[in-house]
Amino acid sequence: MPIPQETIQQIRKAADIVKIISDHTPLHKTNRFFIGPCPFHKGKTPSLNVNPKLQIYKCFLCNAGGDVFTFVQQINQISFLEAVTRIAQQTNTPPPETVSFLIV
Repeated sequence: MPIPQETIQQIRKAADIVKIISDHTPLHKTNRFFIGPCPFHKGKTPSLNVNPKLQIYKCFLCNAGGDVFTFVQQINQISFLEAVTRIAQQTNTPPPETVSFLIV
């Protein structure tokens, strides 16, 4: 059962990707981005780049990347629905309601 796109957009807008990622790895601000070691592979090189304006992240060593939902899914090894629900709770946004369609 899919989550309405409006709900996903509302939760994404309320989420602070920098805060969520910095709960798992230290980030340092550069010009427009934040950088730090990637939590998905062992290494101390600051290969993780977080763009707060676009709300995305990318590791240039292991190729991990995506949006806030992808990060929460990967770091916690949970489903998309669980990630959306977890971020909604963290941001005090109404939790997603799944929509089912009746096929006649």
